[in-house]
Amino acid sequence: MINIFLLLVITSYPYNSYGYERNFSLSSVASFPSLIDELKNRWFFCEKSLNSTQCDYNDVKQCETVTLPDRNEALNLAVGRANTEAVYFLVNTTKADINSTMGEYNETPLIVCAYYGTEEHRKIADFLISHGANINAIASPQLTLR
Repeated sequence: MINIFLLLVITSYPYNSYGYERNFSLSSVASFPSLIDELKNRWFFCEKSLNSTQCDYNDVKQCETVTLPDRNEALNLAVGRANTEAVYFLVNTTKADINSTMGEYNETPLIVCAYYGTEEHRKIADFLISHGANINAIASPQLTLR
């Protein structure tokens, strides 16, 4: 009886009481085809958390970081690894910006496809172009002032 009570108390205790915060970053899972379900789960969980008044404050705070920049970074990573399913999900569902620039050379996802040039990257490039990717975009290194 006491064991059941302790189990209920422990499992109902908020996870963040131990200082644990969940990672809702899309970028950390977008590169790996085996983690497509985790990518989708994170997105839908955050979408639900941000639209609910009853979600845990820490969840909402973390989900607020799943903004356009994180989606765009996730898209570039998914393109680089030719994770087609993640690319489709990020463009169609999360509305990631297909003309965003990322990385040291400010590459667009289409430029990343051209760089790798594999058959899978060609399919992704066709998909991006059909969704409005700018075929005239030029990559340029980020300038830093010292």
